[in-house]
Amino acid sequence: DSYLTKPRHEIARVSELMQSQLLQPLNVLPIQPQLAESSLGIVHETGGLRPGLNEYNSLFTQDQFAFFVNGLAGTFGTRANDVMHSGLIDNFSYSLGSYHYYSQGFRENNDQDYAIDNAFLQVAASPNTSLQFEYRKFKHRKGDTSLKFDPTDYSTTFREYTESEVFRIGFSHLYGANSRLIGSFVNEDLQVAQQVSDSPPAQDVSRDGNGTLYEFQHIYSQPTWNLVSGIGGFRADSKTSIFLDFSPFPCLLPSCTSVNDVKNEHDNIYLYSNIKSDNFTFTLGLSADSVKNNIANFDETNPKLGILWNVSQSSTLRAAVFKTVKRDLLTDQTVEPTHVAGFNQFYDDDLSTKATVTGIGIDTKHSTRLFTGISTTKREMETPYKEDVSATDYADWKEKTFNGYLNWAPDSSYSFNLELNYEEFERERNFTKDFLKLFTYNIPLDLNIFIKSNTKFNINTTYVRQKGDYFDSTTIPPTLTPGKDEFWVLNAKLEIRIPQTKGYLNIGAKNLLDEEFNYYEIDVANPSISFERFGYVTLELGF
Repeated sequence: DSYLTKPRHEIARVSELMQSQLLQPLNVLPIQPQLAESSLGIVHETGGLRPGLNEYNSLFTQDQFAFFVNGLAGTFGTRANDVMHSGLIDNFSYSLGSYHYYSQGFRENNDQDYAIDNAFLQVAASPNTSLQFEYRKFKHRKGDTSLKFDPTDYSTTFREYTESEVFRIGFSHLYGANSRLIGSFVNEDLQVAQQVSDSPPAQDVSRDGNGTLYEFQHIYSQPTWNLVSGIGGFRADSKTSIFLDFSPFPCLLPSCTSVNDVKNEHDNIYLYSNIKSDNFTFTLGLSADSVKNNIANFDETNPKLGILWNVSQSSTLRAAVFKTVKRDLLTDQTVEPTHVAGFNQFYDDDLSTKATVTGIGIDTKHSTRLFTGISTTKREMETPYKEDVSATDYADWKEKTFNGYLNWAPDSSYSFNLELNYEEFERERNFTKDFLKLFTYNIPLDLNIFIKSNTKFNINTTYVRQKGDYFDSTTIPPTLTPGKDEFWVLNAKLEIRIPQTKGYLNIGAKNLLDEEFNYYEIDVANPSISFERFGYVTLELGF
C-alpha cells in the first residue's frame, strides 16, 4: 500500500504483494483482483486500488467465510465494483474475486474498460510446507490515455485491446527455524491489438505471446545477519503483425503486412546479505543478468551496497549505491528484494535498461506525534534502442529526485501531512520519449480531521510547478517546444466507517475547483492528478 502513491513504483508494489503471499500463513483475507495488476492508469482513489482494505481484522483466525463488496459511481460515467469471497477450511484457504471498471474519461477517446477475475488457493501440506495456486484473467479496452503537457496533443483514433490469462504456482518450505525456500512459476498468454488512423496510412498492430517465468529463493536467517539468494529464468515467444491501410488508395508497397517473431530470454542470479553490527546494518549484494531479446544482448553484473545507521534512538540515516538491469517479467512481479536500504531497485524503465543508483536519506521520530524525513536519489541510465537492424545503441538518461515529509498529529482529533517532491529528468535527443528535459515540484499538504470514532474528513491541496522541453507529436517531424506552468489542485474526501460492519462510505472530489493547467504526467500507469473535476461516491461492505 505504501507504494500506491509513488511514481513508477508499480513493479515494486506488485512484487511485494507476491512476496507477502508466498510467506503468509493460511488466512481468510480476500484479495482484490486488481491488486496484482500493474499500470491500471487510474487516478488514486477513483476506482482502482483501495489502500488498507484489510486493516481491521481479527488477530486470530478460525474456519470461516468472508464476503466483501464495493461499488463506485463518479463523473465522466465512471463506475467500478469489486466482489470478493474467501474462506478458510482446515488446511485450505481460498479467495475468489471479480473487478469491473469503466470510465468515459475527461476528453474525447480517453475511455477505459477493465474486467479482472482471480482465483487463489493456498494449501498447508504440512506445518512447514505451503502450496499456492493462482489464476487471473484480464481484459482491458482503452483509447489514448496519455497525459502530455499540451492537452490537445492526443490521438482521437488510437484504440488498444488487451487480454491475458495468468497461471501461477508457488510454494514455501521451512527447513528448521532459520532456513526457508520459496519458489514461483508463472505462465502468461497475452494478446494485444492496437489501431490508429489519425493520418494515412491507418495501422493495425497485433501481438500474440506466451511467456514463462520461474524463480527460486533461499532465505537463511541468524540473529545478526541473513542471506538471501535466488535464481530466475524468463522465456517468451511473441508474434507481432503490422498492417498498413492506405484506403481508399491501393497499397503500392511490396507488402502492406509485416510479421515479426521475437524470442526474449532473461536469466538472473543474486545474493544479498544484511549484517547488523551495533547501530549499523550493512547490505551487501551482487546480482547478474543475462539478457537476450530483439533490442539487447548482453551479460551484466550488478554490485549493491547499502547502510542503515541508527544515529540516535530517534534518527536513522540510510545510504545506498547499486546497479540494476530492467528485467523481463510477467505481470511485473518478482521475488527478488525490491530495495536496498530503503531505496527502490525496480523502476518502470524501458526493457533492458542499465541503471546506476545512488541515494541518501534520514528519517527522524521527534516524538510520538511528529515524524520528518528527507531523501535524495540519482539514477544514471543506459537505455538500449535500435534505429534500424544494426547494432544496439544506448542513450544516456539521467534522473534526480528529492523527497521530504513531515507527519504531525498535534491532537488525536486531527493531523497534518506535508511533502516536498522534486523530480529532474534529462534525456538524449537521439532517443527520447515526449520530452528532452523535465523539472517538476510537487508539494502536497493533507489535513485529516477525525470526527468521533468513525468519521474522517480529508482535505488535500497540492502545489505543482513544472517546466520542460517537450516534443509536439502533432507536427511532422515532432518539434521541440519549451513550456512551463504552475497551479494548485484541491481534493476533499469524507470517510464514514459503518458501525457493526467492516464497511465504509466515501464521498469525495478530485480537482474540486476544476483547475485548468498544462502538466506532463511522468507515470501514466499510476497518475497522481485529475485533469478535471471528478466527484465520486464509494460504498464498501465486508461480512
